[in-house]
Amino acid sequence: MALPVSRFFRLAAIATIVALASSFFGTSVCLAQNKSPATKPADDPLTVLFTKAMLAMDQKKYDEALKNLDEIEKKAPKLETKLAAVVQFKRASCYYLKKDWAKAEGAINLFLTKFFNYFMQR
Repeated sequence: MALPVSRFFRLAAIATIVALASSFFGTSVCLAQNKSPATKPADDPLTVLFTKAMLAMDQKKYDEALKNLDEIEKKAPKLETKLAAVVQFKRASCYYLKKDWAKAEGAINLFLTKFFNYFMQR
């Protein structure tokens, strides 16, 4: 039998998960910084879209970021699991930052149900 949980507690738990996961997914080592411009490969269209989405998030244009994240999923429906997790988490972050609590809760729950087992196995 499940215990009833208040809406405030659920939102606080989601906010905590978002904050912890953003520190995990938001930081990465930039290995390609020392490459010379002459050897830079042509940008992948998905990389360009993701860069646009992150730039839009930085500029607080969350609807534009969501549009770019949706476009990534349309162009590559079978993304690698780690990349799909990042896209889904960034979508949840956008809804959270827009203060659209219902969609943020749904997106983070979708993220957790799809990717929790994958990350716990590693």
